[in-house]
Amino acid sequence: MALWFEDEHSEFLWGLLVATWTKGEPVGELSHIPADQLQAPADLADLARQLGLVGIETTIPPQYTGLEVVREKPGTLLVRLPEKEELIAAEQSLANSEGYRLPHFYETFLGPLHADTPAKQLEFQKCRIGDYAIAGCM
Repeated sequence: MALWFEDEHSEFLWGLLVATWTKGEPVGELSHIPADQLQAPADLADLARQLGLVGIETTIPPQYTGLEVVREKPGTLLVRLPEKEELIAAEQSLANSEGYRLPHFYETFLGPLHADTPAKQLEFQKCRIGDYAIAGCM
């Protein structure tokens, strides 16, 4: 995961921020912030500024040097592919019993992850990567 949020409230605020970029106006708990301060970020510095402004607790890992914001177009299937090296590293981590990390809100809404062996975690990862590649932001 490119960004790991420190708590469930930060995950929720991230969702509000993405919805704000999509709609072009602050939503929910962000409605007190002027719209011109919460437009889709142009670069990582702008993203970091907005994360701080909104109060989202996360750190942008240093390996990320660029930012691309993609807006889905109606009628177009967008398929996101991970970097090969990152996928291989994640698979090796799971095979070594390092565990599969999910955002905090998954356990709140769905319960604990029942993939309790490296093989089951790898199976779950394959299902999740397939879903992530084609998931819509709705």
